[in-house]
Amino acid sequence: MHPPRQMSLRRGEPREITRGGSSSFLTVENVHITLWERTGKIAQPYFFQMRDESPFAFAGIWDTWQVGQYSIITSCAIITTTANELLALIHDRMPVILPHETYDTWLSGELETVRDLLTPFPASQMTSHAVSYDVNHPKIDESYLVTPVEPNLGVALTLF
Repeated sequence: MHPPRQMSLRRGEPREITRGGSSSFLTVENVHITLWERTGKIAQPYFFQMRDESPFAFAGIWDTWQVGQYSIITSCAIITTTANELLALIHDRMPVILPHETYDTWLSGELETVRDLLTPFPASQMTSHAVSYDVNHPKIDESYLVTPVEPNLGVALTLF
């Protein structure tokens, strides 16, 4: 069972990962996010991108540590914040999207300056639409996966 309104990032093809100190950012051109309704029974995928279709970057953190004598683990996490007006219609949080001019500030890792970047990205600069459930199948990699569809198309909703 999924927690209420769980979010899963899918199919955002990374262009690059940039690291500085313990800060990092992941640059993508678009992202599919599958969102579950509060019942945990319906997962509707959505496609998000910038209105001008430019690449964008998620704020992240990373670290490397040693486990035992030989294992080195490198891990990372995408930072989330409160949803903007576009995402708030379907979820209560979203990844922190860094404006291009703030990349160096984020990578500096200075707590007092990066804290101001942990805000919702302006919804007016983004676009979104529901897409096919096929996006959740990793073996399917077709252009129609970004085509808009009616949300929950083909899903029989029940009251109980």
